[in-house]
Amino acid sequence: MTGRARIQSGAGHDEQESAQRMHSITTGVEFVRRLDHAKRSQISIVRQEFGGWLDAVIGPDPMRAAVLSATGEAVVNASEHAYLDRAGPIEIHATMQRGYRRLMVLVRDHGRWRIPTAAGSRGAGGHGLALIDELSADSVVHTSATGTTTSMLWNLAPRVAEIHP
Repeated sequence: MTGRARIQSGAGHDEQESAQRMHSITTGVEFVRRLDHAKRSQISIVRQEFGGWLDAVIGPDPMRAAVLSATGEAVVNASEHAYLDRAGPIEIHATMQRGYRRLMVLVRDHGRWRIPTAAGSRGAGGHGLALIDELSADSVVHTSATGTTTSMLWNLAPRVAEIHP
């Protein structure tokens, strides 16, 4: 499943154009959630909500656990590295393209990437992006002066009913 993680800086990249391009190729079901002050307790609740959405949209797909783990890791990374000692906004936007069985998940913060140094923090870790890369078909991390967006893509297996109508 190993993806091809890429990290892009804001220089020469139009984030709005990228978002429009991704939106223009999507027709399907969406999950959109914004945490205004992302805290651990809220992240857990959003993970449950997202898991419920995945159940309804993709059912018992073998990729469900990978999608949930990678998305959760991206949200935790945003909360720990973008804002450090304060809570800030994090947006989660997932789109399932039913016809293609393709799932795109974006996790966005509006902070500045920093390595946690406070006592009790998880520290630099360094494994979150590798985990996201391993669990997704493709992933890109885009950083700019206005925040970081982690984009993840999964190509899901067709359901049996879709193969044999």
